[in-house]
This record gives sequence, structure tokens and C-alpha cells, in this order.
Amino acid sequence: MQTSTEGKNFKNPFRVLTLDGGGMRGLYTATVINTLGEHFANRRGVKELDVGKGFDLIVGTSTGGILAASLAYGHSVKKVIELYHSSGPRIFTNPMPETRERIKLGKWLLLKCSKPANANGILRQELITLFQNETLEGLYNRRNIGLCIPSVKAENQTTKVFKTPHLPRFTFDKKHLIVDVCMATSAAPIFLPLVDVADPTNAIQHFVYADGGLWQNNPVLIGMLEALEITKGTDQPIEVISIGTCSPPEGELISPEEVNMGLMQWRFGAKIMGLSMNAQAAGSAFMAKLLQDRLRELGCNITVLRLESSLLSEEHMRLMRMDSATVNSLRALSQVGSQDGQAAIRRCDGGGTQSNEEYKILFECFNQMPIFN
Repeated sequence: MQTSTEGKNFKNPFRVLTLDGGGMRGLYTATVINTLGEHFANRRGVKELDVGKGFDLIVGTSTGGILAASLAYGHSVKKVIELYHSSGPRIFTNPMPETRERIKLGKWLLLKCSKPANANGILRQELITLFQNETLEGLYNRRNIGLCIPSVKAENQTTKVFKTPHLPRFTFDKKHLIVDVCMATSAAPIFLPLVDVADPTNAIQHFVYADGGLWQNNPVLIGMLEALEITKGTDQPIEVISIGTCSPPEGELISPEEVNMGLMQWRFGAKIMGLSMNAQAAGSAFMAKLLQDRLRELGCNITVLRLESSLLSEEHMRLMRMDSATVNSLRALSQVGSQDGQAAIRRCDGGGTQSNEEYKILFECFNQMPIFN
């Protein structure tokens, strides 16, 4: 197998796509990508774009990990969107009531105090349909696209990034099934069960995994560091496109009288998880831009584009929760995703203003993206 730097044209940019976690909010992310793909396909007068093939490396967390694996595998974005619509309501069957619905929330918490809100059997079956028995190694050999999927080893509370063998030394994960990797990255505590995964090289050895969003809900830094490692020793430009899930949908105005929040207000930990994931995503986006600037000062040709997302109305905040798959929630996620995809297209065509300069990498990426054979 060639390493990722053998036989490459280093004048072409090394392109990275990073995708945030956020449960059902992944429909927003997929819709943004689909809006971009459809626009540029129509603009170029070609058939549907193979979005995965437009990138050398794709990094995704939780729901973003499933989307990342799907694109790398060779599925169309439309297929993933259909999955959110058809399977989302069957996966998230017991969404947590809003805090203001105290009686409903109390009953929900009482019923779920000793088990997660939802089972994960349907999710696994859908992933098996998507990926069959494909391994990380098989995917990389077939498509030559690197994949990084963060998770958490729950038992020893350490971080984990599942990787395709896109560098020769990456051998630990190559036999893992993509199904198991996607289950591991999306095992959100409270909402879904943790996931027990057997070591593919030693069936006796098992590890329990939790959602990668607990430490890398926005995995842009993983994408940057991995790209730097893969292109080490070359002058290949690096371009990173980072897409979120339109967080923070759980933002709210907190008055001074409400600072003494108890278990009910924190929704027995669920709200803490959302706060942590959203804050981490925002912090990573800031650090990525700062790291980009310092690397440029050292002579590294790297550009990081974080696609902007809409400011949400109170109604959208209520609907766009990670475990909400109602008809209205699906509609809201799709509408806002389409709106933000169109806004990104306008930025691509925005001319010479400084704020639009970085959107040139988005334009070039989709303008050069291969089509499905």
C-alpha cells in the first residue's frame, strides 16, 4: 500500500473536511453539504458530486462521524439525509421533555433513571445496511480517503481516535468494522447506551466506548494535526473546511435569580453535556483559527474555514435539539441547513472582501470535486 504522501501531487492542496457532533442536528450538517453539492453540480453541468472524493481526509464526531464515514465510504449526501428522516424518529423514540414541562420531565427522569433514554439496536441495523462488513482498512484501500473518528474509552476514561491506515504505522484500528466505529463515536451518555466493542485482533479483549463529543465535539484540531502529520516534509498546502451542527441550540437567557440551578434545571446531567459539547465546539473553532495564524507565521500554507451558521430564533432553539426527531424538528433542521448552505454559496461568489477570501477554498473544493461514476 502507498503511504498518503507517495505518488501525490504536492501542488494540489491537501483537503480536510471536519464535521461536528450533535445527534439529530447532523441533518443540518448534511443539508448544508447537500445544498453546496447540488449548486456546484448544476453550475458545472454535471451529475451528483462524490463529496467524499473531494477530500483527502475526513474527520467526524458522533453524528458527524457517521456522516464522515458515509461520505468516505462513497454514499451520497442524499442517502444520509434520507437516513435521518426515516430512522431518526425510530432511534430517538423518547426525547427528553423541555425543562419548563416539569411534570413530564419528572416522569421522564423517573422512568429513565436506570437506563438510557433510547436503545441503539435500530441505529446498529441502519449502520449495517450502510457499511455491511467494511473495515477501516478496506475503506481506505478502496477509496484512498483517510478517516479519523474520535471516541472515549469509558472504562479507563481516555481519548480514542479511530484511524484508517493512511500512514504505515497506523495498524491498531485497521481491522475495526466501520459499523463498530460509528457506534462507538455516537454512544451519547443518557441518550444512548455505551458500546462494547471487541478487539478485532483479539476477540477475548473488549473495550467500552462513549461519545467522542465528550472531548472533541468539533474535531477541527484533530483534522489540522493529522493533516500536518500526513504532509510532513512537503510544501503541500492544507485546506480545512469545518462544518458544525448549528449550535448552541440550547442557549438561553439566565437571570441572576436563576443561577442556583439544581438537578431538575440541569436535567439530571443532560443539559451539562449539551453545554460542554457546545462550548468545546466554539473553543475548538477559536483555537483552530489561532493555530492557523501561528502556523502561517512559521511558513506553513494552511487555511481553516469554519462555515458560519445562523443565529437561531427561540422556536428553532426549542426544535433543534440533539434528540428531537419530530416532523417540525426535521423541517427546521432542513430549512436552516439549506439557508446556511445558500449563504455559504453567496460568500463563495462575494468578490474581494477580506471576509470572503477564505471562502475561495470552499469554491475551489466543490468546483473541482469528482462526480459519481
